[in-house]
Amino acid sequence: MAKLKVRSDYDAKIIGRNLKRLRLKAGYSVDDIREYLGLGTVQAVYKHERGLSYPAADEMLALMELYGACVSDIIMNKTTPDFHIEFIPDIIEDGQAKKLDRLKTYYIRITDLFPAT
Repeated sequence: MAKLKVRSDYDAKIIGRNLKRLRLKAGYSVDDIREYLGLGTVQAVYKHERGLSYPAADEMLALMELYGACVSDIIMNKTTPDFHIEFIPDIIEDGQAKKLDRLKTYYIRITDLFPAT
């Protein structure tokens, strides 16, 4: 049996902030989203956008399709600039090995989440 990878933690506040940012960018109101998702009230939309709850999987996929968004648009902290690691040096100074190992681990986890297409 293959060993499972460590499950990533997702920040509900970041996801909610991104959902709201994407909704506003697309020009939709909360009521538009309520209607699109077939919800009875706008409270669920507000809860998702405040990071108090996650949308159901089918709702999340529908929102991603509506907003033209990908997974990273939803789960990544968009208040920080996008980054891309071009090169990790093989030769490092003494005392930097732990930092480099953490960076390599983080890079591997990110590339596993978002493989190049």
